[in-house]
Amino acid sequence: MKNNKAGLLALIVLGIASLLMIFFVLPRISNDGKPIGDAINEAGNAVKNSVEMGGDKAGDILTDAAEETANIADKVGRLAASATQSIKDLSGLFADSKVPSDADFATARKKVEASLKELTNIDIPETLDETTSRLITTARTAAERTTAFLRGLPDSAAAAAAQVRRLAGVFAGTDDGAPKPAEPAAAPASGDAAQTTPGAPTFDVLRVEPDGSAVIAGKAQPGAKLEILSNGKVIAQTNIDGTGDFAAVFDNPLPPGDHQLVLRSTDANGKATQSEEVATVSVPDGKAGELLAMVSKPGKASRVLAMPEAAPPALKPQDTQAQQPAATSETSANAAAGAAAPSAASAAPGAPLTSSVQVTAVEFEGSKIFVAGSAPAGSTVRALVDDREIGKSTTEASGHFVIEGDVDLAVGSHIITVEELNADGTAKVRVRVPFERPQTDQATVAMQAPSASSSSTAAPAENQSTASDRAAFEKLRNDVAKAFGILTNLYKDQATPALDQAIAGRSAVVIGLKSLSEFRTAAATEPAFTAFAGDIAAKARQLLTSVEAWPNDVAAIGKGIASLASRLAELHITAPPAPAPQAPVGPQTFEQAPLAESQNSVIIRRGDTLWQISRRVYGQGVRYTTIYLANEDQIKNPDLIEPGQIFGVPKEALPNAEELHRNRLKGRS
Repeated sequence: MKNNKAGLLALIVLGIASLLMIFFVLPRISNDGKPIGDAINEAGNAVKNSVEMGGDKAGDILTDAAEETANIADKVGRLAASATQSIKDLSGLFADSKVPSDADFATARKKVEASLKELTNIDIPETLDETTSRLITTARTAAERTTAFLRGLPDSAAAAAAQVRRLAGVFAGTDDGAPKPAEPAAAPASGDAAQTTPGAPTFDVLRVEPDGSAVIAGKAQPGAKLEILSNGKVIAQTNIDGTGDFAAVFDNPLPPGDHQLVLRSTDANGKATQSEEVATVSVPDGKAGELLAMVSKPGKASRVLAMPEAAPPALKPQDTQAQQPAATSETSANAAAGAAAPSAASAAPGAPLTSSVQVTAVEFEGSKIFVAGSAPAGSTVRALVDDREIGKSTTEASGHFVIEGDVDLAVGSHIITVEELNADGTAKVRVRVPFERPQTDQATVAMQAPSASSSSTAAPAENQSTASDRAAFEKLRNDVAKAFGILTNLYKDQATPALDQAIAGRSAVVIGLKSLSEFRTAAATEPAFTAFAGDIAAKARQLLTSVEAWPNDVAAIGKGIASLASRLAELHITAPPAPAPQAPVGPQTFEQAPLAESQNSVIIRRGDTLWQISRRVYGQGVRYTTIYLANEDQIKNPDLIEPGQIFGVPKEALPNAEELHRNRLKGRS
């Protein structure tokens, strides 16, 4: 019997000691800077107190409760240690600025999720003593907190790297897991050229063709070796010369699919530095697909370098006087919109007009249809689908509206129209938005991540098209100048670059000239600018022919640079000024970007409560806390939500949603 008693006490001590080490000792060492001996002594006293509180009975009378305490303390200690090890293994994949493949990241991530799930599912018997119960509750809460944090990580290893390094702190409780804004960088010495991480390589030029052929040029630490990684694997490398400029052409084209490209430079001492920027490239599978290429950096707007040509701006106005061909927009359309647009009455010539109405979502429930959006507070709005009226509503003080009605709508393509009405019932502003009616009886289509500039401003059709074309055209001219500058720098101060660098630099110029030579304006673009752009494109074709004729020789390319410099200046003459717009007649009409099906959005209807929404989505009203926490920034009072708001709905309810509900009720009483 004594041996059994001693074994039970040993299990209790071992389990509790494990929990104390993970959730109390290590966090205190990291947070307080306290000597490790002091922290461990405090933990030892806690173990002693726990044994004295719950272990006396086991020492005197071997009860079932004592045995249960021993078993569960041992189990939780082992599970907590297992979770800690799995987090350590995952974090190790990112050690020394390494980025694993997405597949390795996904495998390690699943192991962490599995170990946390076991810890989360631990039940706490009522017979446990208070100290042991509190420690196990701490472990379970840590597992829930870490699981929620882990689920919020992106699937891309490169994009998740910074967050993965927080995992250990989130589990130990030294990091609350809340989103952290990017730390402000020190004031740069010369605009965007300054870097947050000294010596980190950067992208200056990224040119990708639909077949996956690519050229990358940029800057890195002089004398370092540069590697280009795609999804964690090295796909190209080159040496950086004394200027710090580099240019690289991939030996093999990128295969169809999505790629996360990062740069990694290694200096003479073996120290590796990874780029803060990540290039995302989506190579189409076949000629029918569309290419997407963009460069993003934490805390800064992404630079879209190529995107599907058919992608329309979020709001494209129509000419209300006559039926005209739809304007074609280029990727830089948002640049034309500006920051804050004046109203139609006071707009300066060429300035964009502001739409006062926006459609944010459409929801279906059998034959019922709900249209949500925003409009001026107190205004009367009318909704139509395929020119059939759905109903009218008055906009809430918050600027939200929801209109509901009964319409039998077939599966397929349709158009929602929402109008802000004048006092006499005529349309003042009209917004049209296409969507696809899903096959399911209950579904939601919603606006996809609108930006302030692209979703609320537009200009008359001809001016919008000209402005879009001007922005895209200037970007192409700047790309040529930037590529030529990088090529020129390779020969700076009579330097002799390596042949592969010279060829890569020339390829960047060729790609830039080719894109400029193929530029075409939209049908609605102002004629004077169309003629000007056509002339520049013709000159770019002539230069392209000359550059493509250069032999693959370092000296020949250097000689060609001198003759090219003066001719390039002809590509950068000033464009003709934009004409003043004509005032529109009738209601200002806008076309909004198509709504897309959303599995995780709901419209707040009149009379809705979080409880009712939770019942619709999760089957139980008490799980409403999941929706509340996901939309906390929009909710001032969980018992009073506003019609017309669009809430994001997580796919699964929080594991402790019902417990949060009970705690809220206790807080009221």
